[in-house]
Amino acid sequence: MNSNILRIVTLVLLSISLLANVFFVMELRGTDERMEELKDKEAMLLEQYKVLQRNYEVTKENFEVLRRKDMREILLEGRAVEDTAKAIVYWNPQTHFVYLDADGLPAPPPSKQYQVWFRQKDTYIDLGVFNYQTDVPNFFRMKNAVEAGGFAVSLEKIQGNKQPTNIIVSRYFDEKP
Repeated sequence: MNSNILRIVTLVLLSISLLANVFFVMELRGTDERMEELKDKEAMLLEQYKVLQRNYEVTKENFEVLRRKDMREILLEGRAVEDTAKAIVYWNPQTHFVYLDADGLPAPPPSKQYQVWFRQKDTYIDLGVFNYQTDVPNFFRMKNAVEAGGFAVSLEKIQGNKQPTNIIVSRYFDEKP
């Protein structure tokens, strides 16, 4: 009888040991899965950090350019009296750099895109198109402008036009502000 009790106790202990092993293996697998999730999250956060760092560097560079004394700030206003659309061009006549703050413009329709121009005498010269976004600042570095007689932003087909067809805001230097 002693040996039967010993066998029963041994079987109970082996069963408990087996259940404990199963439990700990399952816990270990859960820990491994959580570790993988944390590694994925860490990689995602690292990518977000890199994007934020790059955005910070671009913003810092833009502010340094805008702080230069030879940078001109030119307010572009809507063509109609009741039009409240506005944009600001920052232009350096010496370096020819052009930046555009387009936050005062309304969001364009889905099939349209804004295009920026400078005027030389009676000719409009393309400075590029940009993708207006409602959830981020709309501040853009455009192509260089040499001997500009004014600036305009037009609403055009996607990818732009060779000449402006629908000027939304403008300022020409021969006009009074």
